[in-house]
Amino acid sequence: MIKITTLSGLSHILKPTIFPDGTSQVWKLPDEILESKELDVTWNFEAERELIDLLSFRQLVPNRIIDLHIPFLPYARQDKWVSNTATFNLVILADIINSLHCREVTAVDVHNPEVTTYMVNNFRNVEVTELHKLLIAETNPDYLVFPDMGALERYAFGGTTKLPRLICHKERNPLTGDITGHTMTYRDTNTDVTILHVNMATIAKPGQRFLIVDDLCDGGATFISIANKIKGQIPDVVIDLFVTHGIFSKGKEHLLTSGINNIYTTNSLLKNADGYQV
Repeated sequence: MIKITTLSGLSHILKPTIFPDGTSQVWKLPDEILESKELDVTWNFEAERELIDLLSFRQLVPNRIIDLHIPFLPYARQDKWVSNTATFNLVILADIINSLHCREVTAVDVHNPEVTTYMVNNFRNVEVTELHKLLIAETNPDYLVFPDMGALERYAFGGTTKLPRLICHKERNPLTGDITGHTMTYRDTNTDVTILHVNMATIAKPGQRFLIVDDLCDGGATFISIANKIKGQIPDVVIDLFVTHGIFSKGKEHLLTSGINNIYTTNSLLKNADGYQV
C-alpha cells in the first residue's frame, strides 16, 4: 500500500488501474496532491509490483519534494553478493529508489544499516530503541536473548537496561551447512562475568522470563531452536519474542506451539495491523 500525504494533511491511497493485459496506470489523483510542493509518501510493502506504482507516481509530480518512508524495507536481507548465480536485489531496489530523487528515505530497523545507507541516497534508519524500552517495561524480562552477534551489535541498548544477556551461536552440520542447534554465551552486564557454553540451569530460576530480540522473523526456526535450547536446560521459564518485522511465513501458531510463549512485533507489515502484540 502506498499512501501520499500533503503538507495540509490530505491523505490519498494510491490505487492504480490494472488492465486485462496485466499492465497498470496511475491516474485521477486529487488536484491537491498534484499541486502540493512537498509530499510524504509511505510505502507499506505488500508486493513487488508496487515499485512500478512509485515510479508512475513520480512521473506525475516530477518537480515535487518527496520524503519516502518504507516501514519494512524489502530485499533488506539481500545485502551482499552470494554467488554469481544469485542476484543482489538490494542493489536493484536502491537504484529504483534513487531514481525517485527523494529528499529523504527512511526505513525501520533495516537488516544492515551501513550497507543500506551506502546504497540508498539520503537514507536514514529508524531505530526501535524506544519500543524496546516500552516492551522491557511491560514484559519485565530477567534476560535479553540475542540470536546471533549481529543482533547483539545492532541493539547495544546502551544505558537502557543492565539486564544480563544470552548471546546465541549457531551450530551447523559441516557437510550440509544446516543449523543443528545453538550454544549460548552468558554475559552479566553488572559484574562483567562471561560464561561460554553456559547451562542456564546453573543461573536461571523457574518462572523467569527471557526476551528474544531481533529485526525479523520469517518462519521462526532459529527462535524455536533457541527456545528449545533454553527450556531443555530449565523447562519452567517463559520465552517472549520481539521482532520488528513479523513475516511469520509458517504462521504464528507454529511459534506459539514450539516453545515461544508470547510474540510481539510492529505493524510495519499490514497483516500485523494491530502491531505490538500479535
